[in-house]
Amino acid sequence: DVVPSKGKRNYAAIDAIASLEIYFKVSMLPNLSARLDRSKVKENMDVDVVPSKGNVLCMASRAAIGVVLNDDSIMAYPANFSTPTAAQQRNSVKVQINEVLAPSLIVPNIKMGRCDVCLGDFGEVPFTLHLPLKMLKNHDIRTNILITPDHEIRPALDSNG
Repeated sequence: DVVPSKGKRNYAAIDAIASLEIYFKVSMLPNLSARLDRSKVKENMDVDVVPSKGNVLCMASRAAIGVVLNDDSIMAYPANFSTPTAAQQRNSVKVQINEVLAPSLIVPNIKMGRCDVCLGDFGEVPFTLHLPLKMLKNHDIRTNILITPDHEIRPALDSNG
């Protein structure tokens, strides 16, 4: 048997330690693609609104910041918007949007005529809407979170529709 030299053993030990240090550092970082679980949703909880699908970069971004409202709060969509069905609302959470970062993000289950509706179509903040759980994650207070890229979403409707 050939025994590695002391230098090679030291190099292997340092390599193993560095790999463990990297693993532990990365495992402490938040999972930016994790979404809320219904059991963890609480009234007045701050949330980030995120795309429900897309590439890894898109999934780790945020499009808006809001707060979860209770189900008994009064809610009204603009008159020309269709409203989500009762079944769609059961799979969603009522959220007050307080800051829109990506106005072109499509809001599922709401239409204006036959057109998709985007966050920007709701006008000035704050506004309230039902969003699927797959579009919500715990609010991350860090300011360096990416904003949802425009190529993943469509432009908001202009006033002519």
